[in-house]
Parts: sequence; C-alpha cells; structure tokens
Amino acid sequence: MWRRARSNRRIFGAGDHVDQLIVGVQTATAQLVPAVKSGDKAAIAVAYTAAANACNACHTQFRKEE
Repeated sequence: MWRRARSNRRIFGAGDHVDQLIVGVQTATAQLVPAVKSGDKAAIAVAYTAAANACNACHTQFRKEE
C-alpha cells in the first residue's frame, strides 16, 4: 500500500545539516547500547532521552505539518 511521505521537501536541500543530525543520532544510539547492557536504569533513561532528542531534532525540522 502506498503512503505519502511525511518529510518536508526542505530536507533535500539541507544535506550538510542532515548529515550532522545523522551523526547526532548515531552518537546517541551508540551510547544507548552500553547503557542497556549495564542494566543501570538511570543511565538507560539518560541515554534513551538523548537518543529520542536526537531523533526528534530531525523530525521537528523536516516533518510535514499535518
């Protein structure tokens, strides 16, 4: 089933900025894995929040308003 893209066209002209956002997501998620493996709930919460914030940074800027 076809679904319309939810991204704003501005994302296609913002390559360098998008690359920076991607690095932020990669960095945050790389910190999440060891936190989860540690079992430390406080560390997991901090790492999860950082990963969610990194993801949302892109979504906030480049998702179409519905």
